Amino acid sequence: MKTVDSTSAILREIGGVENIVSLSHCMTRLRFVLINDDTIDDVRVKNIAGVMGISRRGGQYQIIVGTDVSRFYADLMKLISVNDNADQLVLPKENLSERGKSLSIKQIGNAILDVITGTMSSLLPVLIGCGMIKIVILLLDLFNISTEYPTIKILSIISDTAFYFMPIMVAYSAAVRMKCSPLLSVATVSILIHPDLISMFTQGNSSFLTIPVVASHYASSVIPAFLIVWFLSIIEPIADKYISGWAKTILKPMLILLVCVPVSLILLAPLGNIIGSGIASVIISASQGSFSWLTLGIFSAVLPFFIVTGMHWAMVPYMISSMGTSGHESIVLPAMLAVNIGFSAASAAVAWKTKNTNLKAISISGFITAAISGITEPVIYGVALKLRKPFIATMIGSGITGIFIGVVSLKAYAFSVPSLVAILMFMKSSEYANLIYAVTAAVMSFILCFTMTLVLGWNDPED
Repeated sequence: MKTVDSTSAILREIGGVENIVSLSHCMTRLRFVLINDDTIDDVRVKNIAGVMGISRRGGQYQIIVGTDVSRFYADLMKLISVNDNADQLVLPKENLSERGKSLSIKQIGNAILDVITGTMSSLLPVLIGCGMIKIVILLLDLFNISTEYPTIKILSIISDTAFYFMPIMVAYSAAVRMKCSPLLSVATVSILIHPDLISMFTQGNSSFLTIPVVASHYASSVIPAFLIVWFLSIIEPIADKYISGWAKTILKPMLILLVCVPVSLILLAPLGNIIGSGIASVIISASQGSFSWLTLGIFSAVLPFFIVTGMHWAMVPYMISSMGTSGHESIVLPAMLAVNIGFSAASAAVAWKTKNTNLKAISISGFITAAISGITEPVIYGVALKLRKPFIATMIGSGITGIFIGVVSLKAYAFSVPSLVAILMFMKSSEYANLIYAVTAAVMSFILCFTMTLVLGWNDPED
């Protein structure tokens, strides 16, 4: 598929380069922050070849283009005359006063969610890559291959690297979104996992200028890095204002580090851990009560709405925290298995019955993509939302499957996008029944969503 003409049309419809503040992408979406998006004609954007839909959320103008997003992004970067391979682009804008007026609580909340979602979505490729290597190790363990072999140990190190150094990756990605120095952010956050600091914390609490520093574990953490980068984004403009000339090169980074690191160790990092642990505790408590099966059923039923807005990736911090503390995740990833397979089933049902040749082609492609890779946006925007009833059918089928998932307490032992290829993420050598439950849930979701789609039907468009 040639994307050059489509990207030119997208750039024209959103108001050109001069209207862009920043541009990033996740697995299926181009995420624009624009100076003014009020005059954009959404219908014209949707009619551009390759565009599956649009979403306005948290100050972003999101254009869904599916699995070709990297090619769209590369072509846009060329049109903007930026010759690099960064996953995020921030263009300098002098007059953004229109965007800063009278922010409501809702807008502030959306902006926070947008930063979290945008930051984590840009990290997904490396997280999924490490997760898939973890799945390979789980498969080798199934065949009783000793983990003491040097090769297996190195593979294990590779699979853990992205999660252990998560604060550093979050720092860089968040700094780009918050428009502060990425390298200063990385340097500040890296202190949290410095070997000497870890060694100091093993001895207990410490202090800085007699102010207590609480010993804690920050590897694999996410929220502490967000808070530190946010604080740095406030401090850096102040330093830029009062330090100029040759002193800026020497004094600015030194002063920022001397201010940010102590504040981070004393206040921000411990606060981030408390927030992260609190969120995880609430979610885990809700999923482990007497009605955990109902909780999982409801969550699985409404998860398609989170996917539509892209907000499901805002749950990545919780998933990483759960993986790091307990070694598994038992809510979001199991529910995503039901939903991803459910959307593939709905698309398969449409492909089987529709008389519209174009819809049949889109449905077959969406079915394969959702089932094999777990990427559901092509189905959602190309089939389910356009026909409406297949979306409802997926909610019903996924919700019923979610009840089964809650009853058997299905667990994911590796981070990846749940799909047929990644089904082994639910396997552990000591708990073979868990993999059987996962396969059962996948089959159940497919049958239920396929059947419900045919039962509810849809208004088949003419060729």
